[in-house]
This record gives sequence, structure tokens and C-alpha cells, in this order.
Amino acid sequence: MDNFQNDVALLILEQWFKLDDYINVICLPEHEAYPPPKSQCYANGWGKDGFADLELFNGIMKRIPLHTVNYSSSFNVFHGDGGGPLACPFGNPQENRYQLTGILISLVRCNSDWTVVTANVAWVRNWIDQEITAIGFDKSYYSAGSSLLTN
Repeated sequence: MDNFQNDVALLILEQWFKLDDYINVICLPEHEAYPPPKSQCYANGWGKDGFADLELFNGIMKRIPLHTVNYSSSFNVFHGDGGGPLACPFGNPQENRYQLTGILISLVRCNSDWTVVTANVAWVRNWIDQEITAIGFDKSYYSAGSSLLTN
């Protein structure tokens, strides 16, 4: 299997943008915080319907439910539509809050099942905090416990 350690980056925008129905914020998980096994999470993106034409992507964003699973050595990696978010619910279900649990890396086949491999955001949370603090931003803007995100 390819080594995807530290396969994350931070993108700092030069100007603000307006939030709306299709552009919104998401909380980051605390360091080493993981969703319970088999949690129903969601991935969204413009992925491919198949691998017949690797150049064509869909024109409509999709949202698919995924359940969390533990790592397995039976994975065979097929690179696909990476970079999308894996959003998992947290806190009170009535609040409908999600955190960025993972970043999609690739599509894999384990025995007869298909799943995705994700970069674990909780593992790099300390690095994110360090980099955000170094450029002068306040990490409370993306922390799950922040009142800034609940207003």
C-alpha cells in the first residue's frame, strides 16, 4: 500500500467569502478524537461513476453515506477522487453538527467490498493548531467547542 502519511495541506485564502447553502464551515476534531466504530459519516464531491473514463468527473456534487471501519491489511488501493471531506456527526444529534473526521485519499477494495481510505484529521490536529497559531489566527474558529460555530 502507498504511504499516505501526512497527506494534508492548509490553504489560507487571501479574502473572505460568503457562506451559503453550498459553502459552509465544519469543525475539526480534537487531537486523537475518533468517531465510534460504524458511525454513519458522509463524503461529498464530484467523483466518478466508474473507472471507464478516468478523465470525466460528474457535474453535480454527490453526498454518499459511509460507515467508519478500522484499517485492514487486505486493502488493495485504486487511486480515485481524493481530497473530499469525510464529515461525521458529533455532539447532540438534534444540533446536526459535523466534524471533518477525514480527507478522502483513494478508493480501495477489501475482499469484495469497496471503501475509501482517508487521512485522519484528528492525527494532524496538533500540527494544524501550530500552523494556524504561527500565522496569527485563533483556533477557536474551527474548534468543536467554540461558541463561534454554534451561533
